[in-house]
Amino acid sequence: MPVRRFLALAIALSWLAWLPATLIAGGATAMPGRVLHWVGGVGRLLALIVALARSGSERALFRARLRAGPLASGYGLAALLLPIVFGAAAWGVQTALTGRPPAWPAPGEVAALALPALLSAPLVQEPAWRGYALPLLLESHAPLAAGLAVGAASAAWHLPLFFIEGTQQAALGIASAGAVHFFVALLVDAVVLTWLVIRTGSLWSAVAYRWTTELAGAALDLPLEAALVRTALALTFAAALVARGALRPHS
Repeated sequence: MPVRRFLALAIALSWLAWLPATLIAGGATAMPGRVLHWVGGVGRLLALIVALARSGSERALFRARLRAGPLASGYGLAALLLPIVFGAAAWGVQTALTGRPPAWPAPGEVAALALPALLSAPLVQEPAWRGYALPLLLESHAPLAAGLAVGAASAAWHLPLFFIEGTQQAALGIASAGAVHFFVALLVDAVVLTWLVIRTGSLWSAVAYRWTTELAGAALDLPLEAALVRTALALTFAAALVARGALRPHS
């Protein structure tokens, strides 16, 4: 399936469920909006299933991205640790500026968040975005352009959530600094994820990065000011990758 058609299908399948949910009182917190919210969340996976069913060559490309071996490399470790480093640094800056450290969760609370953090985004979104769309885009686009294209598709995919009562995005509000930060963070992380996938050749590096990003975000629950620091650090790292040519595949 042409990658543009795939991205359009992934967005459309989710929007078909979410647009009606924007009109339902209670949104994602009440029936039937809760079901529509969940169905929209798996739209990317449904699009992936359709795409893989249509092409044997694309199934082979996708299977190649399922290799877990490269995660044993330093890049695999970076995928797990970078979001934690960014989050901890933001936590430190917040503490230094305000004198009030954000609440640090107990180990049991972090453990309880681990599985939901894995299921909420990484295993649902990365097979479609970085396991299927990104490799196809890399065949005909420069890595930075390919990564940002996937990030832009992800940003478009999230748009209806800002209008569904009860979602994290609706709590931010579409016309807010929080919303701007949300979209910028998506694009910044898209660059880092592109680097990880190129270097490891594995979808699981993207899953690992997204997992610890979600886990750190849920555990630390940073205020917007600290979250901006986290994204600024990630942006600095992404800019350094681009400046050093680290997104280019090994020859």
